[in-house]
Amino acid sequence: MRSLVITLMLFSGLAAGQGPRIFIVTDLEGVGGVQDAEEQLLPGQRRFEESRRLLAGELNAAIEGAFAAGASEVVVWDGHDGSRTLSVDLIDRRAKLIQGRPTPANYYLWEKAYDGVMFIGQHAMSGAPNSILAHTQSFQVKRLTINGRAVGEIGQTAAIAGHFGTPVITLSGDQAAC
Repeated sequence: MRSLVITLMLFSGLAAGQGPRIFIVTDLEGVGGVQDAEEQLLPGQRRFEESRRLLAGELNAAIEGAFAAGASEVVVWDGHDGSRTLSVDLIDRRAKLIQGRPTPANYYLWEKAYDGVMFIGQHAMSGAPNSILAHTQSFQVKRLTINGRAVGEIGQTAAIAGHFGTPVITLSGDQAAC
């Protein structure tokens, strides 16, 4: 019994002292300095490596901010081009990276898994005025709706997060991303 009480005290102390778990969704088209689909978005394009470095800079600032605000864990999902854009050599080693997997329908969000979602490098949805590289999943999709309301990738992921009670706490992207 004594060992059970000590174990329970230890676990309750850990739980009470832990900061929030943060989930970061990345994309590339909304990163500052990325504006050319012909040169910057895909491996092999002339300026792709530059785009990766720009994304890593914005992502690392978000990771640093999350930990500075008390996060106990930061999980990053590489959300661009089949989850093959980020380089582990370029991102803050304290963060955990989800990469190279098919994206599940819940976008890695499930009940009570995270305390907040941050969006970094996001772009506007298809058809958004004053946007840069606007699209929804692909440049061929013209409009996607949820309950009759047009949404893009941000709206889809935010709806899933909201379903599981996880608030969106940060959105960083192009001028029309919101």
